[in-house]
Amino acid sequence: MRVLVPFGLVRENLRGIMLFEALYRLLVWLVFFPILTWIYRLLPFVNGTSIIAAYNINSVFRNPLSWLVFLLLAVLMTVFASFERFAIVDALHASKCGLKRSVKQIFSTGVDLTVQNLRLKNVMLIPYVLIILHFGSFSDISGITSFIKLPGSFWESLDKYPWQMALYAVWIIITFYINIRAIFAIPVMMEEDSTSFYHASVKSAKMTKGRYTLRLLLIMAFWGGLLTLLSALFALAIVVVWFLLSLWLQPGQTENIVAFVRARYAGTDLVCGLVTSWLLLPLTLASFQSAYYERKKDFKEDILDYTEEPNYLKHNRTFGTVFTLVLAVSIFFSGPRRFSQVKWMMNTSMGTPLIMAHRGYSQAAPENTLPAFEKAIDSGFTAAELDVQMTKDGEIVLLHDSNLKRTTGLNLNIWDVTYDEIKNLDNGSFFSSEFAGTKIPTLDQVLKLCKDKLYLNIEIKRTGHDDGIVERVIKVIEDNDYFDNCDITSQNYATLEEVRAINPDILTAYTSSVGIGRIQNLDAADILSIMESSATYTNVEAIQNEGKRIFVWTVNEQKTMETLINLNVDAILTNDPKLCQKVIDRYSSEVMNIVRRLTNALAYL
Repeated sequence: MRVLVPFGLVRENLRGIMLFEALYRLLVWLVFFPILTWIYRLLPFVNGTSIIAAYNINSVFRNPLSWLVFLLLAVLMTVFASFERFAIVDALHASKCGLKRSVKQIFSTGVDLTVQNLRLKNVMLIPYVLIILHFGSFSDISGITSFIKLPGSFWESLDKYPWQMALYAVWIIITFYINIRAIFAIPVMMEEDSTSFYHASVKSAKMTKGRYTLRLLLIMAFWGGLLTLLSALFALAIVVVWFLLSLWLQPGQTENIVAFVRARYAGTDLVCGLVTSWLLLPLTLASFQSAYYERKKDFKEDILDYTEEPNYLKHNRTFGTVFTLVLAVSIFFSGPRRFSQVKWMMNTSMGTPLIMAHRGYSQAAPENTLPAFEKAIDSGFTAAELDVQMTKDGEIVLLHDSNLKRTTGLNLNIWDVTYDEIKNLDNGSFFSSEFAGTKIPTLDQVLKLCKDKLYLNIEIKRTGHDDGIVERVIKVIEDNDYFDNCDITSQNYATLEEVRAINPDILTAYTSSVGIGRIQNLDAADILSIMESSATYTNVEAIQNEGKRIFVWTVNEQKTMETLINLNVDAILTNDPKLCQKVIDRYSSEVMNIVRRLTNALAYL
């Protein structure tokens, strides 16, 4: 129990560690993330362009200078995350030796240890921080690696292909196991100055082998369970307090109060983040540190006395001046921007984004089929996305994959078959037996079904075997008089230029998995349809200030939906439109709107 809850180890310096965490969070917000963002924005510059999007991403990856930028980002993320770990582990060691450390001393020592360990021999820290801690642990307290985001399309692919889900599960298990085995690596490296991170990891693996791995798993399970419990208790407390307050202030609106109570977890993410960052995760590290000391005794190794670090900030004037200058410049340039961000979030009323059922209501019926759009209409949704391709004989049909195998079982490409050859294929059994016999629909059939019922986001999937597809899609739209309730979107920018040349009255949307630089300057696009990871405050503001709309795809997680609603995006493409509607309804009241804005503003800390 002493290892699980090591209050004795943190007693001396708990206050200092918590104050350090508060200071560190402020630095992440005002300095570290802005620095990473500025470096990220060097990518267009080193590639001689103002915009990086899907149409030129291949050339970016072929440019050696791009990889230098990626390497710099990886190194800095490792430095910022390691700084926090070094500082807390050192403070815990001071506690073990009965020494009290102020927040200033903890911060200064963290800088010293980071500088000391910035050596080529510790290059393995980079994959440890960016991969092992990011994927294999909930104890990455810095949050710096949140810069690394798996796109919504990745999760969508996992849902689509069970073998990919299995591979991802194996990946998580492997990284989790490596994290457990390397859990003592940083304490070992800090105690043994000449030891590289790699050799410290090897020693950690020896110390954690066998049954001791189970003990470490128990520690992680204990703190993970405690985190979940405290989050639930806090959410319950919010419900009870607000419910009683609402009964007192609004006694005649019981139904509205009950609806609000259903949104009881509105502030949980915020508080969970604060509690996790400032208390529980430092205690988790303390538990592992306590286990480390216990294991040293098992190996008959002495616990070394605490050694004061040299204080680079104080004694090395050049380093101290540069360090202070970097902080000052970062805060000077990022401070007003961050203030504007919080002010905007606090003062801007909630938008109501258009909910687009991705490939029709693909959660309730086979994607890109008539039943999927019928389900969307019957469920009360007002917009949907669909994919179109062209057959060998020029028919425009709804299909996402160029190959027919996944949905029909026929292993042929769409450009190698005529419509007559595929129109009777079973395109529904892959989803469930209920939809056996469902056909591949034409765009004309879908437009006739959805006329005056759904706004359609029509994505042209270019195959390289589809000359004339743009003219044919536009003709189908013209024949059905669907101009005012659709847009044509494509990941091929030249396709949008072609649409503009043929019929400038049709709205165009550029779909891109990447959005860096001045993407709002893509003149052939009225709408920017971007991946959720590119939907930042800066991008949204720039795009909307240019008079363009912004769509975000493919979003299936509640937390991301809440963030995008807070950013006032124009549309959210999702496989789960019902969940998205619930999230929007949850924040429809003025009271919930205020709570939402306050929660999102504070979440930056």
